[in-house]
Amino acid sequence: MKRLLPFLMLLSGCAHYGNFSGATAGQDGQMAHDAAKAIRVAWPPSDTALKADVSTPDPFLGVLVENLQSSGYSIKAPNAKTGSELRYIVDRVDEAHYRVSILVDGHSLSRLYETSQGQLRPASAWARQE
Repeated sequence: MKRLLPFLMLLSGCAHYGNFSGATAGQDGQMAHDAAKAIRVAWPPSDTALKADVSTPDPFLGVLVENLQSSGYSIKAPNAKTGSELRYIVDRVDEAHYRVSILVDGHSLSRLYETSQGQLRPASAWARQE
């Protein structure tokens, strides 16, 4: 486990964002719900309008946007003139671990999740990079 934690701190250097995990829709939803709570702490809705491309169907993004909107966030189109760009990477580190990285205007939140006996649970705290 300790050798996996450094992966938590890494963000993909490439320009590809999205869900690459192959997680079930239920696992995507659980991670997205948790990510929305972390976003609310890091970037309060009263201070933040977010830009996101919701044109591509993705279970993670759908649940994330729904949770954010119900919390008071304005979600704008990616080409809007105002708002903070919201990007995300959901990937699979190995057979038992997923990683979620949320990026808002160059700042990030990342968390590692583990699966055991069909159950998904956080394997780390949220790490925030300013």
